[in-house]
Amino acid sequence: MDRARRLTVERMFAYDSVGAEMKHTKIDCEVLEAIVGYAADPRGRGVAYARVCCSNGSRHLLRVSFKMPAGDGVGYAALTAVARSLHDRGVRKARMAVADAALVEEIGGIRQVPPALALANVRLRCAFNRLGDCSVQLTDDGDLGQRARAEVFLAA
Repeated sequence: MDRARRLTVERMFAYDSVGAEMKHTKIDCEVLEAIVGYAADPRGRGVAYARVCCSNGSRHLLRVSFKMPAGDGVGYAALTAVARSLHDRGVRKARMAVADAALVEEIGGIRQVPPALALANVRLRCAFNRLGDCSVQLTDDGDLGQRARAEVFLAA
C-alpha cells in the first residue's frame, strides 16, 4: 500500500453481525447495500461506519478511519474511504445510503458541487469507478452517525 493511501485510510475493520472482528476480510456478495454514518474532528480525522447487507443475506458492520485535507467535505471523504475499503474486500457493485440530502443531490448531479469540494468529488468518483457500479441514495443512518460522532468526540 502506498504512503498516500495509508494516510487516507488509516485503519480498516469489519465486524460481523455478532461482533467478531474480521480484519481485511473479503466480503463475498454480488450486490451490496451499505448505510453509512460518519463524523470528523476539526483537524480532519474522521471515522465512518457502514452497515453492510449483502445479496447473499450476510450482514457486516464496517469501520473505516480517514483523514481529510482542510476544506474537504466530511461526507465526500467518508464515502471515498468506505468505497476504497469495499473495493479492497472484493466488492464490485454497491448501493450506499447516507443521511445528507445535499451530498446525495451533489453526487447525483441534481445540485452543482461547490468549487471548494470539486477535488473531493473527483476523489469520490474515482473510488466509485473502481467499484464498477455504485450509487448513493438518501436514508436515515440509524445510530451509525451518532456512533461516529461519539467516537470522534471521545478521541479528541
